Amino acid sequence: MSQPPGCAAMHELQSRAPAHLPCLPDEVLALVRCRVASEPFSLSAPEARWIEALGDHLLRFLRSQNRLYFESVEGRQPVWVSRCLDAGKPASLVSRARAARSRDTLPVIIRPDLIPTPTGFAICELDSVPGGFGLMAALSPHFAALGPRLLTHAPVPDAFAAALTALSDVASPRVAIVVSAESSDYRGEMSSLARALRGNGLSASCVAPGDLRFVDEGVCIFEHGRLRRIDVIYRFFELFDLPNIANIEPLLHAVDAGAVTITPPIKPHLEEKLWLALLHHPALKQWWWNDLGADTYASLIQAVPETWLLDPSATAFPTLTSTGRNLGSWDELAIATKAERHVVIKPSGFSEYAWGSRGVVIGHDKSRADWTLALNKALADFASTPWLLQAFKNGRRVSIRYHEHGAESVMEGRARLTPYYFIANGRATLASVMAMVCPLDKKKIHGMPQAVVAPCAVETD
Repeated sequence: MSQPPGCAAMHELQSRAPAHLPCLPDEVLALVRCRVASEPFSLSAPEARWIEALGDHLLRFLRSQNRLYFESVEGRQPVWVSRCLDAGKPASLVSRARAARSRDTLPVIIRPDLIPTPTGFAICELDSVPGGFGLMAALSPHFAALGPRLLTHAPVPDAFAAALTALSDVASPRVAIVVSAESSDYRGEMSSLARALRGNGLSASCVAPGDLRFVDEGVCIFEHGRLRRIDVIYRFFELFDLPNIANIEPLLHAVDAGAVTITPPIKPHLEEKLWLALLHHPALKQWWWNDLGADTYASLIQAVPETWLLDPSATAFPTLTSTGRNLGSWDELAIATKAERHVVIKPSGFSEYAWGSRGVVIGHDKSRADWTLALNKALADFASTPWLLQAFKNGRRVSIRYHEHGAESVMEGRARLTPYYFIANGRATLASVMAMVCPLDKKKIHGMPQAVVAPCAVETD
């Protein structure tokens, strides 16, 4: 899968006269914490094909991640791999992740963060506990009515229902989407998605962890005045936050006993960003090549920016691609000039700073003192919270229309695209692609009030 050509016409595509999105219902607007575009975000046909093909590559990558972890644990691959992935995790959590009964289980959603650059897409992160797909489920039908073909192989509720059903021995499982207090900003969209699942004939509820009840090792919720047993739990909470989750011990006990299925599985090694650094690690090149296959390996290496572990014991160091200077130590990186620091520091995972761009530090956006402080902290934290260094990819400039205060405006910005692939029966189904466009002066592209959101559509000739 080669990269699509850079779409120099993207600016023009997004500036065409809109089809005028009709007024959204209040219940949909209540889910949005930013601006909504007047039209879908246009992608060229080659770009759409690239995103469609990406799901199968990422599913192979996810399987290979899990396989490499266990081969490292067993000593058949370098043991430092699993040690890095297990760093900072409680022993009980690591033990659950290694349990034989769940060895081959994988998350049911893969969501990459794609930055459209002048030369193609850059995969800057992977998220297996993502938000946003409930919002896309609510927005997409309204955008689909505008005419352009939305980039999807199945509606989000259909793909999600299929993925959850495939996990259960029950033909029509009862599902609970469990949203923690820390993730409460997403409770509205998860509740909306539960309603959509019910519309598809699947019994589904959105609940807080404290709403769960435990009877004979089974997990139940009160519904219509009676206890109803849950077959599948979709957890919308991070594993680092487990000590703050109500009912977590009886819930984990029920999962251990096989009384309920939980997804994403309790496998913190699959929720680490450092897999992007391991993909680029020279010591693992042959393993990735053999396990992924030449086509998937080449496609991912081309799309994933160079990424390195910020390991204080490292003996090999990055080359600063902005200037071509070869570093001989982390100290040299600390004193690098802003022009050389087109790199990003980010925590790998298992940390409150590892989501929502909270821990991201952009090198050329910081003073030398602040940059040195961030770098030294990352190196000092390696044993408990590994951090990464990643080449910064600047998105190409786009233009998007949106409605605000009854008037239509145009914003120049840069985009992040987030495809949602749902996994069922060994296949990855693309259900939606969300575009988040942020103003040009924002180097971090993430949800913010000034951002504009839209589903992606395929450009028509």
